[in-house]
Amino acid sequence: MSDIKISCPQCQQHIQCDEGYCGMEITCPTCHASMVVPRISTVPAVPPAPPAPAGPASIACPGCGVSLAPRAIMCVQCGFNLRTGQPTRTASGKPMGKHSVAAAVGASKWYATPYPYIGFVAVVLAALYFLGLSNPVFKLGFAVLALLYLVACHITVLVFAFKDSVVKGFLCLCIGIYAVYWVYVESENSFLKAAYGVNLLITLAIYTMKE
Repeated sequence: MSDIKISCPQCQQHIQCDEGYCGMEITCPTCHASMVVPRISTVPAVPPAPPAPAGPASIACPGCGVSLAPRAIMCVQCGFNLRTGQPTRTASGKPMGKHSVAAAVGASKWYATPYPYIGFVAVVLAALYFLGLSNPVFKLGFAVLALLYLVACHITVLVFAFKDSVVKGFLCLCIGIYAVYWVYVESENSFLKAAYGVNLLITLAIYTMKE
């Protein structure tokens, strides 16, 4: 036997029953209203459910106008937070830029970051420092590697400082204490802070190493 599909006249609940119930009175399982199952020839067709309204394919960022996915939380272009309605800010209170947002959204693998290599250089320098306290060969090796690191770190700081501002770049070039201030107060580059921290430790080690 085929099934019969009807709708409750009270609550519009869809009901499916065997054609053997034709002409019999049944009760709606939802609202308990009584109804008579019509004959097959008089059963009205159950209207199809209306299609769900389609959401927008994309939305525009209120901060920069770039197209975003409908469920996006933060714009990776300008750092606008769509949940709070405010620009995402860094710990220093400045609006987060494009590169900072990209770094926050898509974190790199540990081996693709410079931190393990900075740590490796720091460990090597520390070993050469302590060995050089009693061995002139290791002392010379420490001096050479430390000088290379100091020069590379200083050049890196100048590159980032000049990108931020020409004035700040010249100040970092001419005034050492300002370079420290710029790295740890004005710069938002965590890698630069870590690298410059090793730079300061090396400088301190050079002054404390015995002749």
